[in-house]
Amino acid sequence: MRRIVILVMGLLLTVDVAASPAQEQTYSRQDPSGLSGPVMVLRKGVETLTGYLDANRDFTPEQLRQFLEEDIGPYFDFQRMSYWAAGPLNRYFTPQQRQRFTDLFKQRFMGSMARQLSGYRHTRLQYLRPLGNPQQGDVTLGVRVYSDNAYPVQIDFRLHRGQKGWKVYDVMANGSSAIAYYRNQFGMLARQYGVSGLLMRMGSQPASDG
Repeated sequence: MRRIVILVMGLLLTVDVAASPAQEQTYSRQDPSGLSGPVMVLRKGVETLTGYLDANRDFTPEQLRQFLEEDIGPYFDFQRMSYWAAGPLNRYFTPQQRQRFTDLFKQRFMGSMARQLSGYRHTRLQYLRPLGNPQQGDVTLGVRVYSDNAYPVQIDFRLHRGQKGWKVYDVMANGSSAIAYYRNQFGMLARQYGVSGLLMRMGSQPASDG
């Protein structure tokens, strides 16, 4: 099974950011393309996380959990992410189950991130040219990840502009979507145990990264 979440979290744990002159662009506040907004959001998120890691080498699990919840979680649109991850299951949720699913999805996603912090490895990033139409509120920001003794991995962050600004709602590793992976996983559980059983297992079992 593809370890998409591991690749995503590995990206966020980078400290050495490189840019190719042919692919990297600089955006000003007056950028008429509108790309400066999502680009700055992604970079700020990476810098916030790496800044914390550099300054806090001996954080406790509780300190890390609180930091991720308060400082990193707001970069993601968990309502949108969980809706797409549920897919056809949305038609069977009651309003209460829908909110419960969103809460558990966020917990699962952030839990995967926290576990990957313990396996932090120094890597190098290359920001790629953004794709999409920011005027329509949807862009894809690609990042190429370089690490020792491994082929480069391309990570694509999909962001949309909502009422609270630009938020990440999906991440793809070499073309494989994290949300599609979750949708497949949750769909199999729902077919086996039903919607209520799915929620019960999401709440009682730790997230799997594999």
